[in-house]
Formats: sequence, C-alpha cells, structure tokens
Amino acid sequence: MATLGIAGFGYGIRYETACSSRVSTMAGRWNARRTGRLGNPFEFERPEAVYPVRLAVICARSVTGNGQRVTVWEGGQRVLAVAYDTMIAGYGGHHINTLRLWSAQSGNLVDLEAFNRGDYMQAMSAQVNAESISRVLYPNDATPAGQELRLKQEYFFTAASLQDITRRHLSMHGSLDNLGDHVAIQLNDTHPAIAVPELMRLLIDENGYGFDAAFAIVRSVIHYTNHTLMPEALERWPVQLLENLLPRHMQLIYEINAHILGRAAQASRQYRIRFSATSRLSRRAMAGRCAWATWPSSAHAGSMASALHTDLMKKTVFRNLHHYFPDRIVNETNGITPAPLAPRLQPAALEPGHRRHRRWLITRFEQLGRLEPHLGDRGFLDHFADAKRTTSRDSPDW
Repeated sequence: MATLGIAGFGYGIRYETACSSRVSTMAGRWNARRTGRLGNPFEFERPEAVYPVRLAVICARSVTGNGQRVTVWEGGQRVLAVAYDTMIAGYGGHHINTLRLWSAQSGNLVDLEAFNRGDYMQAMSAQVNAESISRVLYPNDATPAGQELRLKQEYFFTAASLQDITRRHLSMHGSLDNLGDHVAIQLNDTHPAIAVPELMRLLIDENGYGFDAAFAIVRSVIHYTNHTLMPEALERWPVQLLENLLPRHMQLIYEINAHILGRAAQASRQYRIRFSATSRLSRRAMAGRCAWATWPSSAHAGSMASALHTDLMKKTVFRNLHHYFPDRIVNETNGITPAPLAPRLQPAALEPGHRRHRRWLITRFEQLGRLEPHLGDRGFLDHFADAKRTTSRDSPDW
C-alpha cells in the first residue's frame, strides 16, 4: 500500500516472544531488540494513543434521559493498549504508512494493599495478567487457559484498533455516520472476526446508534479476506467461553444472527431451509464459527486468495450464504507474489532499457503484459526461470 501511495494503517500485537516452532527463531531477536540496552530504534511509543480494553465484564441495562435503553459494563478486567508505531516506507521511499502494534499493560502496576500485607504475588497479579496478553505469539490453545488467552489477544488488538480508527475519524469528521465513506477495515482471516460485534457495540453502546443504523455502517466499513478452506484453520470458540469473557458481544452475535434469519424468512422456502442449516447459534455449537459465518451478511465484500479458492469457498464453507448473498464473495488475487521476482527480472530482451522498466515491473504488475512479445525468446525464458529459482532459494516462503 505504501508503494502504491495508498494511505493505511496496519494493526497487530507487539509480541515480546514466540512459542510457535515456525517463528521460535525470532524470539531471541525480539527479546534482544525490545529489552536490550538500546531498545528498538525503529519503533516509536505513542503515549497519546492509549485505550482501555475490558474483559469478563457484567452487562447491565440502563435507561438514558431520552428513554433509550443502553448496555453498560461493570467490573471485569481492565487492560491498557499502548501503541507503538513503525514507519513502513514503500518502494522508492515516496510514501510511508504506519504499522501500529499494541502492547498490553496494566493501569495499576502494584496492588499496594496486597503488597503491604506481604502478599507480593497477588500484588503483581493484575500487571502479570495484563502483560501476558502481548507476551507470547501463538500461545498453545490446547488447554482452556490457552484458549482464553488466544481470545483475549484477538479481542485486545481488535478493540484497541477500532477505538483508534473511530477516534481519528471523529476528530476529522465529527460523526460516524460517514465512516464507510472514509474508512475500509480489512479483516485478515478469522482472527479479527470479533471486529463485527465490537464495532456494533461501539456504535450502539458508546455512540447511541440503533441496531439497523449500526448494522448499515458496519456493512459499509468491514471487509474480509479468507485464506483457507480447512475447517481446523477457521477459528471456533465455545459459547461458554465467549459468554464469560465477552458477554455483550455474545448478545450482539445472537442479534445479528436473528436479523439475518429474519431476512431469510422473507425469502423463498428454499432459502429458509438453507439458512436453518447455516445458523449455528446454539449452546452446543461454537459461537466463534457463528460470528464468522454471519460475516458475509455484516460486511460489504469478501476477497479470496485466488480464483480457484474463491470458487471452492462458494461451493463449500460459504455455500448457503453465497446463495442468498451472491454478490458478497469476490476474487482479489494476491498481488504480493510477483514482488520478490520483479527486481530480478532484467531480461536481455529489454536491454539496454531494462533499468527504465524496473520501476513498472515492481509497482505496476498489470504492465507485465508488455513482456508477452518476448515469450518466444528462449534467452528471455531461461532468464525468467533463473530469476524464479533464485527468488525461491532466497525466500523459501515465496
């Protein structure tokens, strides 16, 4: 996006270490960089961007002065999300975007009452529990405690990011009515799917919108990218865990589900049968699956990694929803893949002007069609194959 001059923010968690085998080799470097004597010179703490994130709260209904019933939160765990920014320069350095990572901290560093009575572990427990959210990348979720931590992590960075987005929008435009005209939120796979009910909560509980108005804004703002067809890779959360940790969001998930089923009831009997099979909101089901499954109805469009992937998604995971919302699933083929290859592509067929072409090879992939006249040139094809082999050797993931 920075290379193409598209303004944007990337959001995530500022992890301190990793326990996944794939990224475990990074753990030492992360710790050295973050806790070393010189720190990390590439990131900047943003003390003006600190947001509270609350978990395991009690939902209470109250009536405002205008008679509107609103949901307020009481008790629970309060964690502070502190922003750290890294500047990401695009190719050529003409544009810069921001990668904003959230660090979890406790507002109260020490429980002085517990400390003074000699219970030192209890005195530090709030700090430890808060900081554990951003401590480890991919914690083992084979245990209930691990599952809870993973859900806390995903809600933590999603809630902080949405607060940041809405704050900046309100500072510039004064209203969230036109949020969809200025903001596009792209959910990267299922991990931030909780953004749908969280944005609904911000609009309804914090800004006084009705359900239908909030739903329309959410649909205009949130988009979704799917990367896999494997059921085990599509996150699922037990209903009980969601109800304990995020009770208000569970209420909103039920309301979204009821809204969609209500729309389906207005359609033909065929659609009613399909949606009866699609709805998974029962206490025996996995609520995370339901929140994600209702996404196409609460978001504007979904993009897939390839044309084949898109076709399979329409026929499998989103089969029922695709029948009812046939315009929601679109194909946006990943444009990153050619990037490592393009700088190495200096075919003899383009010399002596290949340096002049390097810029568009990197930044305007649609211009690769200009190489078609050289497809019969054996020298060019050999050069192209060699560039692919070199790129694959240097970047195994590519």
